[in-house]
Amino acid sequence: MLMSDQPKLSDSDKLMNDQPKESDSHKNVNIRMEKRDGETYVALGLFIVAVGIPVMVGTYFAAQTNTRAAVVNVVCATVLLIIGFAAIVYGRLLLTRNKERD
Repeated sequence: MLMSDQPKLSDSDKLMNDQPKESDSHKNVNIRMEKRDGETYVALGLFIVAVGIPVMVGTYFAAQTNTRAAVVNVVCATVLLIIGFAAIVYGRLLLTRNKERD
């Protein structure tokens, strides 16, 4: 069969032939969503840590005037830092799990 005898495919026909199977599509979507979630957790964790650091620094200034305020600052900063680092670790876990699947 010659090349000229083959019917020409339109752009929409080419796209339909290039689409993955339905099961592959759902699997790829889940992997992409997990990667996106991992990146989001890392970014959120970095933001929370960035908020917790000034609170910890503010503890120094609060300790000079009011001990109770300093204790509140230390507790709040510690909780913020723990949540931030936990989000970063969980995000990295999702990203490494996603990298192993690729």
